[in-house]
Amino acid sequence: MFFEFTKDTKFVVNGDFQKDAANALASKFETVAGWKPETTTKAPASNFVQFKIDPNLKNEAYVLDVNPTNIVISAKGNVGFSIRFRKYQTITSRGDRK
Repeated sequence: MFFEFTKDTKFVVNGDFQKDAANALASKFETVAGWKPETTTKAPASNFVQFKIDPNLKNEAYVLDVNPTNIVISAKGNVGFSIRFRKYQTITSRGDRK
């Protein structure tokens, strides 16, 4: 069981910082796959990545929950999302080295 990104995958956000994080990730798709997931504020029934605030997490913590119908990235606030994407960018930039 895994989540598969398609051209119909949506990024679900609530707030400007989440939108910025989603757009940064979406631009990676555009570069690699040739298409960019749409960013929206309303989650569809399935096939989405949701950026979610969880006040119970520590400041720099994040949780990545993946199932076949969606992905939820939770963080306490903006710092958790920015840590998550700095790590992602590090991993992808290392992966680009041949």
